[in-house]
Formats: sequence, C-alpha cells, structure tokens
Amino acid sequence: MSLNLKSKPALGLALLALMAAPLALAAAPASARVDVGVNLGFPVVVAPPPAVYAAPPVVVAPPPPVIYAPAPVAVAGGGYWWYDRHGHRHWRRHDRRR
Repeated sequence: MSLNLKSKPALGLALLALMAAPLALAAAPASARVDVGVNLGFPVVVAPPPAVYAAPPVVVAPPPPVIYAPAPVAVAGGGYWWYDRHGHRHWRRHDRRR
C-alpha cells in the first residue's frame, strides 16, 4: 500500500489519523474484585418461603346440542335440494316456463 499524498492538508490528516489510532485502540484498565466468605453448610433463614397456590379448576360449559332440521318432504312449487362441494344445501326450483 502506498500513500500518494501531494498536499500538506492531506499529509496532516493522515498523520493525525496515525497518531489517533493507538489512543482509540488502547484498552481500558482492567478492574478485579475479590470477595471472601465463609460457608457453614446450612442456609440462613431470613423469611419463610412463599406459599404455593394451585390454579383453580377450569369450568367449561358443555357445547350446545347440535340440532339438524330435516329437509322438507314436499315444497310447493316443485324443486329439489342439492349440495355444493362445500357441503352447503341449496334449493333448486323447477321452472315451469321451459
């Protein structure tokens, strides 16, 4: 890599960047903390443990009974019931004009 700097401002800017790089990359001083404790083998009771509550049972009403209305046996005017591909029932009336 070669720097082809022909002007003084560009040279000054490059030198400033080179001088600032170690300051930006310098690591912060590490800090450590050491704690010393004594473990006696049994826990110190500060407060009693909280009571455990169970959720109440879920009460759900039974579904309503499914009541299907029967198709009428005779309908005035003539026609018939037919079902489409989705299972929906439709009434097709006979035209007497044909």
